[in-house]
Amino acid sequence: MNCPYLENIILTNNKVSSLTEIDNLATCKSLVRLSLVDNLVTKIKYYRLYVIYKLPNLRVLDFQKVKLKEKMAAQKLFEGPKGKELIEDMILKKFKGGSEDQDESSLLQNTLKDENKKKMILVYLL
Repeated sequence: MNCPYLENIILTNNKVSSLTEIDNLATCKSLVRLSLVDNLVTKIKYYRLYVIYKLPNLRVLDFQKVKLKEKMAAQKLFEGPKGKELIEDMILKKFKGGSEDQDESSLLQNTLKDENKKKMILVYLL
């Protein structure tokens, strides 16, 4: 809150170990570049998608461009009651099995398939 115009934060090789610390960064609405490379938090499953979800204006995370398909996958994963439950589990570092336990790449592929289906239906209707 004290830095409303902060655009870049490089926390490479620090002691960021909890997703709650990322929640604190969500107050920086103008943040577009963030690096958390070599922090313990990066080892948490769905870490990248969680950060993208919490920081929607982010354009670069860990020196890699944030892609639109990642933003869509993050929204799909964390919205709704199941998403809230997953976030709570991630914060407590408890992971449940089931459909939420997909890896990030398969989640991104499923999101792309859904988008392609929508496009095909629109083309067919035209």
